[in-house]
Order: sequence, then structure tokens, then C-alpha cells
Amino acid sequence: MLTPSQRDILALLIAAQLPQPLNPQGVSTWVGSLQAAAEMSFSPTPMENARAIISVVLALSTPNQLIEVITRADNQQPGFQSLLDLRARLQADPSQWVPTGVRQVIAWSVESDPLTVDDGRPFVDRKDFRHSLQKKLIRCWEIEERFRSEFKSAVESYKPPSSGSQFVQLPQIPRLDEECHNFLYEMKNYVRDLLNVFNRLYGTDFKEASELFRAKQGSKSLIEFAASVFGRDNPKTKFLEEAVEEVKRVVKFRNAVEHPGGYSGELRIINFAREPDGRIWEPTWFLEKDGARVTDPSAILADMERALHNFLVLGESVVVSWAADNLKAGEWMQVAIVPEERRDPSCPIKYVVTASRKLEEALQRAENNSQERKE
Repeated sequence: MLTPSQRDILALLIAAQLPQPLNPQGVSTWVGSLQAAAEMSFSPTPMENARAIISVVLALSTPNQLIEVITRADNQQPGFQSLLDLRARLQADPSQWVPTGVRQVIAWSVESDPLTVDDGRPFVDRKDFRHSLQKKLIRCWEIEERFRSEFKSAVESYKPPSSGSQFVQLPQIPRLDEECHNFLYEMKNYVRDLLNVFNRLYGTDFKEASELFRAKQGSKSLIEFAASVFGRDNPKTKFLEEAVEEVKRVVKFRNAVEHPGGYSGELRIINFAREPDGRIWEPTWFLEKDGARVTDPSAILADMERALHNFLVLGESVVVSWAADNLKAGEWMQVAIVPEERRDPSCPIKYVVTASRKLEEALQRAENNSQERKE
């Protein structure tokens, strides 16, 4: 629910308000109850205690306490706008809340989409996937990591002006425009390469990133193709549809960089800025056309973090769902997700091929028959 940068900002502001020495009574108003505070283990450092408070709040069944924490922590410091936006979204629609430990996953299973094996199944060379998709995401991650580091340094070094002072020195992110342009360039190319992967898996011929959601004249978009071939209610179609808004946003933003003043308009990138009421806004971006905004300003760092996660999930979903449909012995095998807590940190494997439910039932019957014969 919170991005890493949002956690950092919130922890800094909570830590500044925690009483010392810390006790359950002083923490109870942050976590919502004295009982929850009493079950916590306190650290000698305020920042660790603040992070622990955030972890407790994120595990609650409703967003009410996070909304309260964001409200209490807000002191007009830079980097806080995305948290205020999150608070507004949760207040408007509490159903968006997902407690820690409850994961939103694609509703795909072997039972809902039976595995089949066709003669002459396509051969897939994973090397191309690694060299194209992975490298582009890594470059985006490197940009986002630099942004995060510079963002954190800027926030920590910011000193509010003294009372009555007319001089305000705002924090700044160096080379912000260039970093944003490069991030969008790599992300758009990632989508284009993912379409090429899709072409190899399903025999299609998509070329431009925009074809995921908008068809060329006389042809279908990828979404339209998926609905006609897989079915509108098929899980593969649904997870592609869920990606449309994120892909559309990246494509439009990058097109505005490549063709300023064109169909998508112009991309405006704003570094840290001070509002008339004294609030410091973190870096934001938006599209503008004919002097008017066509998208609302949004926090750049939060957008980068979300796009990285969503595009990674999109890429792996395309490949894994195809692999699940094309197992060599689909009747007896299935693709399964390894729970995060059971993954080896030194080699975290997310997907494995394991025995299908049908094979497990057959093995169980064989074992039962063997036991009966022994008796």
C-alpha cells in the first residue's frame, strides 16, 4: 500500500513526534489501541520504532488508522503530497485497502484455465527475454534508485524558513528532466519488446507500444486480440486489461517528450515547489495541451515505483501464463507460485512446475491401495 519512499517520509515525521522514553501509552494513539502498542517490541532508535508503527498500521483490517497517521504526521514537509493523495483515495474508496499479508493477485489457476498441449508447440529462447525485457527494467530501476536517493537527501537536508523570513531555499533533484525522459524511454521500449515476446508466443505481429490498447487501422489491439482468442472473461485477458491504464500513461508521457505539442500535448516536470500556504510539493509531472492541463499532477517517484512493479508483473504474467498452457505433460503438471515467506533469499524463485492436482490424487489413490493390500 505504501511505496518505499512513502514509508521513509512517514517514518521520519512519526519519529520526530514520538515521546522519549517510549512506552505503550505514547504509541497507542499511533497504532490505534493500547493492546496493539503493548504487543510491540520497542527499539532504542526513534526511526526503528516509527517503522514498526507503520508495519502495525499497514496490517490492520481497515485504512482508518493509516488515514489518522498520515493526518497527524503532516507538517507541510516536502515529499508528503503523495501520502495526502493516498489518504484522499482511501477516504473516498476504503475498498482499495489491502492489509499487509493479504496480496492482490491475478485470479488465475489451473482449474479455471485447464492446461493443454498442442502438437508443434512453439520453441521459446529465454535468452531474448533476459536480454531485452530484463535489461530495460534494470535501467529503469537504476534511474528510480538514483531518484530515491537524491529525493531522500533533499528531504533530510531541507530546513523550513524561520518565522518572518522571506528567503526559502527549496530542495532540488539534479537532472530531473533528463532522468524522467530516460525512464519513460526505457519503459516504452520495454512495452514494445514485451509485444515482440507476445508475438513469438501467439503468432501475432504487434510493433508499437500503443498497439497494446489502441489498434492500427484495419487490425486489432492486443486487448482486442486477447478477448477474441482467449475470451473476454479469461484470466489472461483480464490481467492484460488491468495493465492498460499504466501502459497508456507511459506511452502518452513518452510521446509528449518525443513530439511536444503533438497529439499527447507536452510533458511538464516540476521539481520541488512551494505553495502560497507554505506547503512544499514533491516533484510532480503532468500533461498539458494548448495551455491547459489534461492530466492531474502526480508524484514522480511514486509513479516510477508503481510502474516498475506493474510492468514487471505484466511481463512475467505473459510468459508464465503461456508456459502454463504449454507444459509437456499438462495433465500431470502445473505452474505454482512459491509463497514469498518460503523463498530462499539467496535465490528467490517465484514460480515452479509441480505435480497437478490430478497427479496428486492419483498418487494418493495408489498409496491407499498399497496400504490396503498390506493389511
